[in-house]
Amino acid sequence: MSRFLSQFQWSLIVAQARSVMSRFPTEVVVATLAAVLGVIIAHEAIAGQQSLLTAMLLASPVLLALQLVVTLVFEQYHLPRWWLLGGRVLAFLGAAAMTVSLHSEVDSDAVPVQVATAWITALACLVLVWYGKGPAVLWQMTKLYAWRFVLTTVFASVLSGGLALALGALQVLFGLDVPDALYGDVSALVNTLFATLFFLAGIPVGRIDNSEVNDTQTVPMAVRWLVQFVLLPLVIVFTVILYAYAIKVAFFSNLEGSVAGYIVALGIISISAWVMTWPLRTSVHHRILALYHRWLGAVLLPLAIMLIVAVAIRIADYGVTPERYALAAFTAVFTGATIMLLLQRWVDLRVLPMIIATVGAVTAIGPFDSRHSSIRSQSERLQKMLRTENVLDQRGLLDTTAFQQQSDSVRWKVFDGIRAISDVDTAAAVQLLQRYGVQATVDATTRAVQFAGMGTVPEWKSTEGGRYWSFPTNEATAIRLQGASEVYAVRVTNSNRDTTVVIPLGDTTRATSLRIAPKSTILTIYDQGRPVDRIDMSAVASQRDVLSDAGLFRAVILSGEVTPTFVASLEIVLVDLRPKPQSIQQ
Repeated sequence: MSRFLSQFQWSLIVAQARSVMSRFPTEVVVATLAAVLGVIIAHEAIAGQQSLLTAMLLASPVLLALQLVVTLVFEQYHLPRWWLLGGRVLAFLGAAAMTVSLHSEVDSDAVPVQVATAWITALACLVLVWYGKGPAVLWQMTKLYAWRFVLTTVFASVLSGGLALALGALQVLFGLDVPDALYGDVSALVNTLFATLFFLAGIPVGRIDNSEVNDTQTVPMAVRWLVQFVLLPLVIVFTVILYAYAIKVAFFSNLEGSVAGYIVALGIISISAWVMTWPLRTSVHHRILALYHRWLGAVLLPLAIMLIVAVAIRIADYGVTPERYALAAFTAVFTGATIMLLLQRWVDLRVLPMIIATVGAVTAIGPFDSRHSSIRSQSERLQKMLRTENVLDQRGLLDTTAFQQQSDSVRWKVFDGIRAISDVDTAAAVQLLQRYGVQATVDATTRAVQFAGMGTVPEWKSTEGGRYWSFPTNEATAIRLQGASEVYAVRVTNSNRDTTVVIPLGDTTRATSLRIAPKSTILTIYDQGRPVDRIDMSAVASQRDVLSDAGLFRAVILSGEVTPTFVASLEIVLVDLRPKPQSIQQ
């Protein structure tokens, strides 16, 4: 048995783990902290601190990457010991600033953009560690990082999946009581601590110089085949389609903002192929790849200009949101890389991570990040809209009477602006409303104030049948859709059983309920327990208004997740198009 176990070379594995912990002590501490945070959050062990713990967990990968940057710079350039200590302190301060920023609004739509931007910036800095070693070393180490990341992902996935399967076997075969939370604990430990140790073990030990990097001009055959037979054909196809679209725009139609997504896809594919085959840029044996490196900048320049125009049109029409902010940041990187490829015949590879790190450093955290930029843009857009429509008095407060006389399209735009700010920072939306003299709270701001009539705050109520927004029923404060007699906003969440939401329409004789069957997109409307109409919500993805089958109700979509076959969650305004009873009209 001992001979069998010795084949696994446990002593070598233990020695390697000790070496990693000795070489990267701070990184291991950060990974351990992330694992502990993941377990605490999953178990909700510390009540009332979920947002802070979540913010710390989101900042931990960035802190880990920054600490690794400090360690590698110290090793490779033989800097004084005090530099190592100072770098670690600065990395911790940066992560702390990021945690504070995320903690203030951890559910914000801007958080994913902030985290992704900070993470990409940290990765660019990790690549730039090798800047002083020359572009060949930088390319080799980038390849090593990428390969090590792939291996880490595979090993961690197999290990966590295998352990989860083992726990399930114990539960099924032996009847052991395995808590569901234990599966999450195992996954958290494997994907933080184990993954970090495994990745760090693959980083070469000792100082690396340009002369010590062997075979710098060799690109693995699998990578060459991937670029030549997969990525390059995709680049050609996308380029032909986008150039044809540019001709269409020039002569036949207007530029649509949706083209930006396709240019982004082309940019990611084309630049990735360029990086992967960079050592072959002058190869006489790979002329196609050499030509690709020579002319890529010229090919991408018109598309970069088209992307700039498309993003500018989108932001000019609808203002900055976290998603558009991320698109604008990518546009800056893509345009900078295109200009770099165009102006230099043989580009220094080190310039690309410099561009990414520069844009990321400006946009990750601070006054120019996605949250602050979105709030400024949407606030200015809303202010301009209200002044253009003359609904603000001399004091800058909202004239409710003038606002309620505006068209439905204007009222919808105002609601959209408030919702855009609220999705980023609810407190900022409340402060903005209060500046206009509208009394609101955080809860009320999220969906209702502008939509109901700018100043009338609905109540969030619960009934035995479900939860709903209760709006005023008088015509002055309800949104004026043609033919509407009653308007109520409803939140429906589909589950494994029937979901029923009660909608009181002001008259007890007209009590209505909305019911959705499990795994369905059909909302059935009941009046006095009798089905009177139904709405197929599968059209939500393509249009905002959905008319019911019998034409008695209209559903105006606020938000939701709907597939052609299933409603996950849905928030709608249900408009009753039925004639009012005589008692209500009187």
